Amino acid sequence: ISSQVVSVTVQIQDLAAEATAFQETVAQIIGAAPANTGASSGAQQAVAANGRDPAANLLFLRAFDFPLPEDADVSRLGEYCQLTAVPQPQNPLESAQTRLTAVRAAVRQQQLATYDLAARETAVANQDERAALCALAEGQIRLAQELYIAQTNPELQSELQASLDDDLALMPGAAPEIINEQQIFPAADGLNFVQQLYEINGDFSAVDTAWQRPLQSTQQILHLEVFQSGEVVQEVTLPPLAAALPPGWTLSSEGVLGEWMMGQYLSQGLEPATAVAAASGWAGDRYAIYSDTAGDGLVLAWQAAWASPEDAQTFASNYDVYLTSLLGAPGLEQVGTSNFRCWDGRAEAVCLYPDQFQTEQKTLVVRAPNKTLAQSVMDFILVRSALE
Repeated sequence: ISSQVVSVTVQIQDLAAEATAFQETVAQIIGAAPANTGASSGAQQAVAANGRDPAANLLFLRAFDFPLPEDADVSRLGEYCQLTAVPQPQNPLESAQTRLTAVRAAVRQQQLATYDLAARETAVANQDERAALCALAEGQIRLAQELYIAQTNPELQSELQASLDDDLALMPGAAPEIINEQQIFPAADGLNFVQQLYEINGDFSAVDTAWQRPLQSTQQILHLEVFQSGEVVQEVTLPPLAAALPPGWTLSSEGVLGEWMMGQYLSQGLEPATAVAAASGWAGDRYAIYSDTAGDGLVLAWQAAWASPEDAQTFASNYDVYLTSLLGAPGLEQVGTSNFRCWDGRAEAVCLYPDQFQTEQKTLVVRAPNKTLAQSVMDFILVRSALE
């Protein structure tokens, strides 16, 4: 038996050094200390929930005409994003997905530690404000991921970009489309907002400044100039409607629709560009949805403030088209009432104030099972709110 000496060359990659270099690259991009692999910042996790039960979510979707698939899953309505800590993958270099997850984890760790994200989420006053917070947080993450991708070799770039494009956590077919749109908004519009801030100085310094001045609305995400101007959202209020409703009716939910959600609502009956234009003069709003004892009937009161009488008129004229198409009947001025019109459909009615615009910068919409109730609620709010 003869034996030969076999020379085996084993090439050992220093994965630890490569992972460290990766973390340093990410830290350089986002302007933070390198993250520790495996760290999760669990103590600062925020709770992601919209605070409403499924029945209230269903009524909201019905009140604003959003289509409901059979056996619709509405649990994530108003969530927009998860604002919890993201654990660092054990081996960030394992795949394109783990690389992107590592970037996400590093930015989220920075947001929790430096910007006190958990406390900011707790302080959110309404879903429109939550959407804006999600857009800033998610936009910063997406831009950091895009900047990382741009620094890699061309072969890896295509793999990373494909993984990033597939990264949106969309719901299956049982979820209403608006819930998927709410997941897309922070990633798409949030990225656009943060990218504009990044381009001011060529780094994240303007984004850091944005974190120091809490966002109030999706309008600030959609229009950077509004955010930069420091324009404050107008506070809009509605009186309790129990005294104007039949016995047994109760408040289901209330909140702020916001410019982005208003555009989504109107786009169901108007061309997308027209819907965006109709919502663009938004300056603040408040809605309240009431339900009957059976949970089937609903009354919606929705008051909006506008930046100018012209913006209010633009909304009203386009909403006229929307309601006429929806209810199959034209809006008619109500004789002897306070300057408002009503659309009387087969199963419901909607009234809009005012009918004629002069200096008005507010609109009021009331939706009810019938015109008599809609008129009664409209009159009640006008008297209590002293709109005239």
